[in-house]
Amino acid sequence: TYSVFAGTRVLQSLSQKPELDEPETQILVTRTRTATDKGELIQRILFPTQYSFVFDEQLRVALVILLAYGGFGFGVTIWLMGHDVTSWFYGVFVISQVMSPLLPAALVVGQSVAADRLRRQKIYCVDLPRVMMAGKVQVFCFDKTGTLTKEGLEFLAVQPVVPAQPHPVFGADEADIAQLLDVAQLGFASCHAVATVGGQLIGNPVDVEQFRATGWALQPSDEYVDTLVSPFNASGNRRKAHVLKRFEFVHARQSMSVAVQDAATSDVHVFVKGSYERLRHMAVPGSIPADYDAVAAKWAREGCYVLALAHKNLGQVKGVARMQRDHMEAGCSLVGLLLFRNKLKDDTAQAIAELRAGSTRTVMITGDSALTAVFIARECGMVAPEARVILGDMEGEDESRRLVWRDTADDIPVDDVNSLLSHAELAVTATAYNHLVSSNDIRRLLFSIRVFARMTPLGKAECVGFHMERAITGMCGDGGNDCGALRAAHVGLALSESEASIVSPFSSSNRSINSCVTLLREGRAGLATSFA
Repeated sequence: TYSVFAGTRVLQSLSQKPELDEPETQILVTRTRTATDKGELIQRILFPTQYSFVFDEQLRVALVILLAYGGFGFGVTIWLMGHDVTSWFYGVFVISQVMSPLLPAALVVGQSVAADRLRRQKIYCVDLPRVMMAGKVQVFCFDKTGTLTKEGLEFLAVQPVVPAQPHPVFGADEADIAQLLDVAQLGFASCHAVATVGGQLIGNPVDVEQFRATGWALQPSDEYVDTLVSPFNASGNRRKAHVLKRFEFVHARQSMSVAVQDAATSDVHVFVKGSYERLRHMAVPGSIPADYDAVAAKWAREGCYVLALAHKNLGQVKGVARMQRDHMEAGCSLVGLLLFRNKLKDDTAQAIAELRAGSTRTVMITGDSALTAVFIARECGMVAPEARVILGDMEGEDESRRLVWRDTADDIPVDDVNSLLSHAELAVTATAYNHLVSSNDIRRLLFSIRVFARMTPLGKAECVGFHMERAITGMCGDGGNDCGALRAAHVGLALSESEASIVSPFSSSNRSINSCVTLLREGRAGLATSFA
C-alpha cells in the first residue's frame, strides 16, 4: 500500500496479483477539503497569517489625533459662527478636511502602485499588505540550487574506488562512465528515479543528468519497475538490467536505493546513492579509502556537488520486493564519488552586492554540503573572498559526539569560536544546527552564521522562524523543498511558475534573484509613500 497526493501522475502501475480479476490500481481517498495538504494551502492563501506591523499600530493613534483635532475645529466653528445652518455646514466641512474620505485610499495607494509596478516586472503578489513589509526586510535568506546557482547541474566526473591493501584507494577521476567497471556502470545507470514521458526524461535534475551521462536507455516494462539497456559495446552487444525495487530519496536519510537484476547473470545488485557524509556511515568501513573525507572535502571546496555510490551483490535471490529498506541497504561497499558542477547564475553576485549595499543581511539555507555552500557563498559575494569561515559539525560516535568548529581553509579545529565572532563567518551543518537548537545557543550565534547546510525542508522553515524573532525576514527559493520556509517568512519570494509557488506571498517567472532587489526597492518606495 502506498500513499499518493492529489495531482500525482501515475507513470507506471504493476499489479501484485494479476490472477485476480480486479483493476491493477485502486485508490482510496482518505482526506478531502481543508484536511488535505492542498486544501490547507488554499485556505492559507485565502486567509493568510496576519502580522502586526508598526505602521498599522501607529495609524490608529494618528486617526484618533485627527479625529480629536477635527472635533475641536468643529466646536470652535459652532462657537464662533453661532448655531445657524451655515455654521453647521461649515463645521462639517472642517471635519471633512481633517478626516478626508480619501484618507483610506491615500494610505494604501503606495502598496497598490508598488504591486502594479511589480506585476509589470513579472513579480506577482497574492497578499497585498506584504508589499509594505518587503520595505522593512532586514534579513534575506536564500536557497542555493536553482536560486543562487543555475537550475541544472553539469556532470563532471566519477572518482572510483580501487581495491588495494591495506585499504582501498581512490583512482583517477573519469569523465566517461563507459570506462568504469561493469558494476559501477550498472550502478550509475540504475540508481535514480528517472522516467520517460512523451519521449522526454523527467525526474530530479541530478538524476536526469546522471542518467544521460551513462548513455543507457529506458525501455517500457510491465513486469519490472524499470528496464535499462546499455549502449552497444565493442562486440556489438547491449547489456540489459531490470529494476526490481526502488526506495525513493528521503531527506531525513539523505539517500535512495535500488535493487537491480542483471539480465545476463540473474544476479541481484543493490545500489545506494546519497550524500558523501551519509554514505560514509552506511558503507562497510573496510571499503572506504583512508583519505575519503579529505578527497570529498576537496571536491566540495571547489564547488562540486558530491554524491557517493555503494553496492552489494545479493546473488540469485527471490523475494526482493518484500525486503525492508534498512535490510536491503546494509552491508554495501563504496563504489565511488559522483561529481557535478553547479554554476552560479550570471547576475547573482550583482544582486547580492546590491542587497548588502542596502543594509540587508544575506544568508544561505541549503540542503547541499557545507563546503560546497561556502564556496558558492564566496563566489557570489555573500562571504568576502578574504573572510575566514569556521564550519561547525558534530563529530564522534554516540555519547562522545560533540560539536567541533574547524577552519574551512585548512580543516584545523578552532578551540574558542566565540573569540572569532567579530571577524569571522560561521557555517553549520544540519546536525550542528540541531545541537545548537537543543542547547539553546542558536539565538546567540544566529547572526554570526552565514551558511546553514544539509538542511531539511522542515529545518529550513524552523531556521527562518528563528530569524523572524530578531528581524523582518525574507526567503527566496525555487518553490521546491523550501515551500515551508517560503510560507513561514515575513516575505517569501518563489522563483517559479509551478503550482507550488503559490505558497509564497510573492512569485516571479523571472528566475533571477534580481527579483529580490526589485521587490525590496518597490516595497521601500511604497512604504515611504504611505508614511508621507
